[in-house]
Amino acid sequence: MALDLRPHLPKAPPPSDDVPPGPLSARLSAVTADPSGVVITGEIGRSSFLLFQTGAGWHREDTSAKAGRMIRDLPPVPGGRGGHWFLGSTDVNGSDSALAHRDASGRWTKVPAGGELTSLSAVPGGPPLATGVIGRASGVFRNLP
Repeated sequence: MALDLRPHLPKAPPPSDDVPPGPLSARLSAVTADPSGVVITGEIGRSSFLLFQTGAGWHREDTSAKAGRMIRDLPPVPGGRGGHWFLGSTDVNGSDSALAHRDASGRWTKVPAGGELTSLSAVPGGPPLATGVIGRASGVFRNLP
């Protein structure tokens, strides 16, 4: 049985000459389910969004201004106490990575990584772990924020 999320998806963005177009219809990228609920990332045009479920149903949140453009196909990582970590960016192309955290009350914190991160994970109750390149170092990084 498929979830019908169409009523909660954003509509096509207006045309823009500033950046090449992204998908003109909403594209769901990744999903995480944990004790706090279900969180889905997606994109439309050059904008990223979240869909999340609460007791009151499904909700949508534009995340572009809060987390930057999300890295496609990377699921949200549970960050403890109902929050989640995301791999966002500081630029419209998503090249300059930033760790973004959304706490259970919906507050966002975004920390530029200073390089390009490619994956994100966390040990339950521990700090986020990321792979990528920061400066001349390539590897696994922790305690970035």
